[in-house]
Amino acid sequence: MSKNIHFLKSASFLNSIVLLAVCVLFLCFPLSYSLADDKVQGTEKLKEKTEKTVESAPDSQIELEPEAEPLPIEDDDAEEEVQAVEELEDLEAEELTKEQEEKAEEALEETTKEVEASDTEQSTAKFQARRAVGYIERIKLYPERLYFDAKLAPGSEGNVLHAEELEKFQKDGKDWIRFKVTDRKGKTVLLERLLVASRGVKTTKGKVKKRYTIRSGFCLGSRYMEVDFALADRSDFNEEARIGRDALAGHFVIDPAMTKTTTPKCKVVKKHTKES
Repeated sequence: MSKNIHFLKSASFLNSIVLLAVCVLFLCFPLSYSLADDKVQGTEKLKEKTEKTVESAPDSQIELEPEAEPLPIEDDDAEEEVQAVEELEDLEAEELTKEQEEKAEEALEETTKEVEASDTEQSTAKFQARRAVGYIERIKLYPERLYFDAKLAPGSEGNVLHAEELEKFQKDGKDWIRFKVTDRKGKTVLLERLLVASRGVKTTKGKVKKRYTIRSGFCLGSRYMEVDFALADRSDFNEEARIGRDALAGHFVIDPAMTKTTTPKCKVVKKHTKES
């Protein structure tokens, strides 16, 4: 009987423990779930608040973490390798610069040679285009077609024609000059020309004498020219005329060893004269 009573007490005690455990379980589980849920909601609210703060803040207030600076090279071999690479690049740059300079110098030399060759060719062509004549040649004076011997003097500036009995006069309100010339055939002709200029010149005797200048055409070789002639007394010379460099330049080459190498033959068409 006592054993049964003891068994019943033990069973009642166990039931009480089980009932207490069930009560604790039903009371504590909702509380822990509520705490966990509050923690999650708090975390999400904090995250949303942080994002809004970042979005609303200006860019200048957002501090970014600085990038880590590269660590210095402490290896001596690595430094030597970098230095060797830099020296190699410098050498290659110097070689390239020297090569460019050499090419530029070669191009300049070629251009200079081409220019010199071109100038030489042009000079040669101009020289070949000139007529070689002697220092004394025969000329023909136009429009009268009178022949005179002329000294070709590239060292003298102007041209001179032997004339006698000079007389100045007026014609159509302008100054003219009348004078006599004698050609190589001994024919004396009275000529009239418009006076271009007049000036006083000092003779070898120290006297001042009037020098008159006219303009007239003449033929030398196959070239016809119109130049100014100063009228002067050339009775002391063997040639009746002197042709200076203003008429000779660019047209003739004078050979002092030759005389009378050409005959004047020019095709001249003028309103007052025409070569037949």
